[in-house]
Amino acid sequence: MARSDESGDDAAHSLEKDFKKAEQVVNDIESGQFSSSDLQGRITDAVVVLENITRAVSELSLFSTNEQVEDIPTSSLPYLLIPCYLGVAQHNTSTADPVQRREQLRLAKIYYTDFLRRLRNYGFEFDGSLLENEDSLPDTPQPSVKRFTGEEVREQKIARFRRQKELKQTMEELRRQQQLNNSDESTLRELHLTVIKYWIEKVLEELNSIEDELPLVEMMSKRQQEMRNSPEVANRPRPEAALNRVPLKPFIITRSEQQKAVFGLGYPSIPTMTVDEWYNQRFGGNAAPSQASQKPGCSEGHAGDSCEGEHEREEDEDEKRARLMRWDEYKDDHRRGWGNTHNKG
Repeated sequence: MARSDESGDDAAHSLEKDFKKAEQVVNDIESGQFSSSDLQGRITDAVVVLENITRAVSELSLFSTNEQVEDIPTSSLPYLLIPCYLGVAQHNTSTADPVQRREQLRLAKIYYTDFLRRLRNYGFEFDGSLLENEDSLPDTPQPSVKRFTGEEVREQKIARFRRQKELKQTMEELRRQQQLNNSDESTLRELHLTVIKYWIEKVLEELNSIEDELPLVEMMSKRQQEMRNSPEVANRPRPEAALNRVPLKPFIITRSEQQKAVFGLGYPSIPTMTVDEWYNQRFGGNAAPSQASQKPGCSEGHAGDSCEGEHEREEDEDEKRARLMRWDEYKDDHRRGWGNTHNKG
């Protein structure tokens, strides 16, 4: 029996450790101190961790549908945030493909609404008007949605921002109290409940942003599909290199290795490369020669007459350039007005 209790304690400790790891990623997203590119790998890992925690929580039967929030143990309260954190991860995954972005927004919306629906079932109170359409059956008439004026929407955003700010301040104070006395379960429970209330406000805001973004993504996705289905694009042969192309990374493009050495300093987060290096990355191993290495001449595929014509044009251009240089030198040595000055005082 003792071994069973120890095994259960180890599982709970491991679950708590994994949850805090994923929660830290969400907090870093929320803080805005990290760039989106820096967080993408961690977000992917956090999704896997949260999905594993979801399965573990289900196997352990930590929650029951006939419970209220007062019946949930303090140690289990943080796991109510799992669908919320999964929604945050999906919502903040970067992609340039509108089809993928639409799928990410769809998943984020599912997780967000699942989070709010669970909390409402456990007795949390909040404005659930956004869930009314989600909960209605397909055959039932849709409830009329109140249209808010621009001023009303602005006031709602300000009020929600103030509530979030107040909840953040309460969270910081409770964390300070918890550090002074970590054995006080009432403070810890109040902290968990405050964090959940904060994310309720945040998720309501995120759902509104998804509703605003979805029409734009739908339009971009439809336009992309129309372009792909157009006869010109459909019949256009796609080069093999384009099919296996590696996504390009942001960089500062330079002309030479010397400029690369200069511009690379001070930009550690942005790779710097020369034009030739960029061409290699963009189009594969056949790099375009730099201007310094290009020799005047005709290609192998040109005929003899064409090659001679090119040489003649190049010689004419060289002669014209030499004449202009001689004229510039003459003007430097013979200033305007230095000619015949006889009888001019």
